Amino acid sequence: MKEKIYRLIKKIPLIMRIYIKKYNRFPRKTNAVNMSGIKIRHNQVILNGKNHVFCGIDCSIQNNKFVIHGNENRVEIRDNVEINGSDQQTIFMQGNNNHIIIESGCRISNTSFFIVGSNNKITISKNVSTMATEFHIERDNNTIFIGENTSMHGRGTKTVHFALDEGTNVVVGEDCMFSNDIQIRSSDSHSILDLGGQTPESSR
Repeated sequence: MKEKIYRLIKKIPLIMRIYIKKYNRFPRKTNAVNMSGIKIRHNQVILNGKNHVFCGIDCSIQNNKFVIHGNENRVEIRDNVEINGSDQQTIFMQGNNNHIIIESGCRISNTSFFIVGSNNKITISKNVSTMATEFHIERDNNTIFIGENTSMHGRGTKTVHFALDEGTNVVVGEDCMFSNDIQIRSSDSHSILDLGGQTPESSR
């Protein structure tokens, strides 16, 4: 009986929109959130500026908080993706022109995406599985790319942690496996600045 009701809701766009609005909190005035699917509930989406969140079909997006400040930031969640936040903040972005792509078939659990800066990009390729994983980017022009069929399974406070800064790139290939308590860093996040607030390289 429950499956018949779900199929009916999916067929009628107006009922679908009412269902999604009832079980989620979105900004009052925005056309920048596009979500479909029946298991999208108990999420909070806060967009300050001209930003966009897109979700494909047959997704399960539950118990997440998306907070995005700035302009032209984009979150693209492709088809058949699961993102379970367990009431933890899943995505925080502050800056401009940042892009997070989660491709089809991914299973994302208790994973955070944190970006403060501009022109940064995080790509999670098809069929990636993450648990207790943290993607942390500061400043501009950084890139994280995770290849297909990779698994990253942290546990509790022993997370899999990526930290990028100063315009760097991290690429993880296909079919990789990460256990808990792993850190991958391109910076120690404590830059050396001159009196003008610039790094020595940029002030030359």
